[in-house]
Amino acid sequence: MVESRSGYLLDLFTPQDPVHLFSRLLSALRSKVETKRLFGHVVHLFEAASEQSFFINTTLLEEIIRPLADPVADAESARNRVVQKYPIFIYLGQSIKLVNISVERLDGVPAGVAHLLEAVQALNATVTSTTVLSNNTSTNTNADGAGVLPLSLSLPEDTDMPDAVALAAVLLDYAVAYVPSREHVNVLAGIPLDFYECVLKLRDPGAPRQPEGEEIAFAKFSCPSEMQGAGVNGKLLPEDIVAWLTELFGSRLRREGHQDILKVEVIHTIQVLDHVTF
Repeated sequence: MVESRSGYLLDLFTPQDPVHLFSRLLSALRSKVETKRLFGHVVHLFEAASEQSFFINTTLLEEIIRPLADPVADAESARNRVVQKYPIFIYLGQSIKLVNISVERLDGVPAGVAHLLEAVQALNATVTSTTVLSNNTSTNTNADGAGVLPLSLSLPEDTDMPDAVALAAVLLDYAVAYVPSREHVNVLAGIPLDFYECVLKLRDPGAPRQPEGEEIAFAKFSCPSEMQGAGVNGKLLPEDIVAWLTELFGSRLRREGHQDILKVEVIHTIQVLDHVTF
């Protein structure tokens, strides 16, 4: 699934020095012939405040963020990616509302999120880029010493919690990114929430239309049901979000030639929770 997800959250354990450990791991994976293609565009991102580590595929992440910054997709780009402008940012304050995003630039996106998105675009602009988010960065180098894609990026230690929450949603390919408020907590409790769960299913190679075997849930997020129909062209309707997620992951599987082996199903449910925290 390295070529199917923009980002992964490692939440099973927290090593003592994640930047050093995961930089060494990625360096080894990039140097091996068998894994170089898969991990050449993968970077470790460390968020110190919550001690969270993400592995991000910078190429796939750029496909998500480019439409946010550039509303006009050229014909070639349109053939190679889903061009709808997700994620949609929702501010959770005294009231729940959309964050206004300019159609011309990353305006209205939380500052910490926009900073990372711009850095990712800069990284992909050239393989010799050394653009970083902070001084705490590890990089690979070519034989001649030229910098290449960093092994690790570290968010500033003073990254605000709302920025970190919204950023995680972008990295994990969520169609909705919450921007929580420190002053108004648990605002999602007691109200209907649309939940979207993405499930990877194994097909029988002898019968590609018949999924069988194990199912792996790899992403799950929510959106307030009251927001259905909100956004540009009503993009928060459940059918639109399900269609976008199905095409997003389906197109990535097709790109890697896995469409006859794997399929993605998006399950939509409505739930009311007593307590929701970030």
